[in-house]
Amino acid sequence: MILRIFCFTLLLAIMLLSQLSLAQQPTGADPALIDKLEFSGFGDMVLSIDPTDDQKTIGIEQFELDINTILSIKTQLSLALILDQGSIGVGLLTIEQSLISPEGNSSKPKFINELIIGGGQFDVPFGIDYLSYAAVDRHLISVPLVVEGTHDCWNDYGLYLKATNRKYDLTLYSVNGFDCHLQDEHDESEPEQLWTFGAQLGLSLFENFRLGGSAAYTNARSDLSNMMLLGIDLKYQSGGLLLKGEYINHKLASASGIQREAEGFYAQAEYSIGRWFLVSRYGELKQQEEIDLQQTRWSHGVGRSLSDMLELRVEHQIYGDTHNSTFFQTVVSF
Repeated sequence: MILRIFCFTLLLAIMLLSQLSLAQQPTGADPALIDKLEFSGFGDMVLSIDPTDDQKTIGIEQFELDINTILSIKTQLSLALILDQGSIGVGLLTIEQSLISPEGNSSKPKFINELIIGGGQFDVPFGIDYLSYAAVDRHLISVPLVVEGTHDCWNDYGLYLKATNRKYDLTLYSVNGFDCHLQDEHDESEPEQLWTFGAQLGLSLFENFRLGGSAAYTNARSDLSNMMLLGIDLKYQSGGLLLKGEYINHKLASASGIQREAEGFYAQAEYSIGRWFLVSRYGELKQQEEIDLQQTRWSHGVGRSLSDMLELRVEHQIYGDTHNSTFFQTVVSF
C-alpha cells in the first residue's frame, strides 16, 4: 500500500511540474473532449473440451469495461474494471502526462517524436505478448506457453516513461514486481519486496519489421533473492500476414543456494483474409528446479468476425505426446 501511495504521489508531482514547464507547448488534443468520458469494453465465453478425461467446461473468461477521459490537454486518465470469478476488480488504472507530443513545436529533440510519463496499475510492457492479454486482441484463445511459465500476464503498480520515434520505441518502468522470493522451507520470516526495474526497446529496422528486447530485475535484501527476466521478440506484418515470436528467460536465485530457471520460446503465424483468419503457434518451455521439466504445445486456430462487435474462434491444442484439447470462444466487444 505504501508503494502505491508513493507511486501516485510522485506521479502527480511530476505532472504538476511538467504542466508548468510545458505550458507553452502546443498539443493536438481537442479542448472540447476534455472531461468527457469514453466507454468501451469486451467479454468472452469459452467452451473447453478435453477428450483425455472426457471433460467439458464452459464459462466467462474475461469481461472488461474500459473508461477513458482527458483531464487536460496533456493529461489522460484510463480505468479498466474487470469481472473476475464473480467479483469486480481493477485491471488498469493509469494517469498519463504528455511531455512531448507529435504536434509539438520545432524545438523538441529530433530523436524523440513523443514522450509520455504515466503511472498506476497497468500491464507491464515485457515482450510483445502483453499487447494481446485482452481476449479481444488475441486471435488464439490461449496465452503462449512460455509467457504462462515465466511472467504470466504480468500486471502491477508502478511508474513508466515512454519515448517513441519513427525508428524506435523505448519504455522504462519501475513496479512492485511479482513473487520472486526463494526462501528456505525452515525460514518463516516474511521476504522484503523491493521494486522491479525494467526496460523494453523496439527497433524498426526496416518496413513492417520490428526487433525488440526486454529486461527486468528485482533484488530483495531480506532473503537475498533476486530475479532476472530477459526476452527477445520480433514481429513482421505485411497485408494479411503476421509473423511474430519471442524468447524469454526467467532466473531466480537465493543466498541459501535455491535456484529456479524457466526459459522457452514461441513462434506464431497468422493470415487474415476478409472476415476470416487462420493462426498457428508452436511453443516450448523448459523449467529447471529440483527436476527438469520440458513442455511443448502446438496451437492451431480459425476464426471469423461476424460483425464489428462479434467474433467466433476455435483452437485445437496438442501437448507433446500426452493429450489434446479443443476450445470454442465467442468474443463480444462494444
